[in-house]
Amino acid sequence: MDVTKLSAKKLEAEGEKTDKAFWKVVDELIAAGRGLDKPSDIFRRTDPLSVKYTELFQKNADIGSEVARRLEHHGSLKPIK
Repeated sequence: MDVTKLSAKKLEAEGEKTDKAFWKVVDELIAAGRGLDKPSDIFRRTDPLSVKYTELFQKNADIGSEVARRLEHHGSLKPIK
């Protein structure tokens, strides 16, 4: 998904959805006894839970970067044209 193309409303909604999914995966890691695993260790693993964590971590980072870019550019979440 190209977050640079999302409207402000869709970017916010996607951020909330992704953040909620990310923390659900964190809860699953804790329930699996992996609550003390470092992100750098999780990123290297290929089990389904680690892969999902890594995907959501990156998606959250992408959305956060886009929000920061837009706010720096024109002070709002409107897309940069």
